[in-house]
Amino acid sequence: MRRPLPARLVLGLLAAASACDEPADLGPFVPFAFGPAADVSTERLCTNAANPDLDPDPLHPDCRLEGEDLAPDAGRTRSLRVLSYNVERGYQLDGQLAWLASADGPRPDVVVLSEADRGCSRTGGRHVAREWAAALGMDYVYAVEFLEVTFDANGAVEEACEHGNAVLARVPIGNVRQIRFAQTDDWNATPDERTYPTGTRFGGRVAIRADLDLGGERVRLYAAHLASGPTEDALRAAAAEELLVDAQDVRGPVVVTGDLNTYLYRLDLGLESEVESVTRTLRGAGFVDTHAALPLEARATDLEFELVIDLVMVRGVGFESPWVGDRAEVGTLSDHLPVGATLRF
Repeated sequence: MRRPLPARLVLGLLAAASACDEPADLGPFVPFAFGPAADVSTERLCTNAANPDLDPDPLHPDCRLEGEDLAPDAGRTRSLRVLSYNVERGYQLDGQLAWLASADGPRPDVVVLSEADRGCSRTGGRHVAREWAAALGMDYVYAVEFLEVTFDANGAVEEACEHGNAVLARVPIGNVRQIRFAQTDDWNATPDERTYPTGTRFGGRVAIRADLDLGGERVRLYAAHLASGPTEDALRAAAAEELLVDAQDVRGPVVVTGDLNTYLYRLDLGLESEVESVTRTLRGAGFVDTHAALPLEARATDLEFELVIDLVMVRGVGFESPWVGDRAEVGTLSDHLPVGATLRF
């Protein structure tokens, strides 16, 4: 039996509906400058990929955005079906693509991917985000979160490949910016800590900020992957605050989605408390959890610990049809389940 919507959520929905009447303040729409397909076996996106130890700030490396125009011209739309999915590097990419092509597969308009490999031997040297985009007929923008580096026995770089986030869309993507969070978890072993051969990663948590042009309406989207340690709630709170600062002048629809690693949110949902920092911060700024009406037993997206960590949070937009991927159908395709909702404008 489903519980009735709490009063706080009802008020949030009313606020979202009211905010839809306000104009967005997003400035001119500058389309993303898409490029040709790259050879991901040789072309790296980070300046110091050949020798990452030369980077003056290993947690905030200089890495360019990448994207391709793979979608047909889009017309006006009054809705967006949003899918958010941590694809676990793409270990099961073929199974994921088969799911997309199946009769029961999702039919999204916008996809946010976390943990998508680009040119890594562990996932066959494939560009996971691009293959998703090509399968769905979508444009995409990709941002490096981590440069995954293996060193040989002599300490020389043997392989450097990318691991990151992507936004895929059937509608035009513009005003794109990568937000490298000022505070981030550190996965890099420094040279004096290494015993070669070894592997380590350079970089830190990142979000892609993008505006989506619906042909009459604009939506600000933040595709985020936040710090993953169970004790790193303060890092995630700081990241949520950074997103709010970036979005502070936007009066129209805003979406924050991705693997937000909200470890304590399941506790909040069960006890109706407000312990978890990311959801508390976003709700305090007027955001609503699109899946809040689902029963708790249907909310888990992390398959190892049954946590509720993949979210679609919105402000200033109506929504319907929230869903979490069926474990029997897609539970072997990643260590996360996908989530989605339809946004109405």
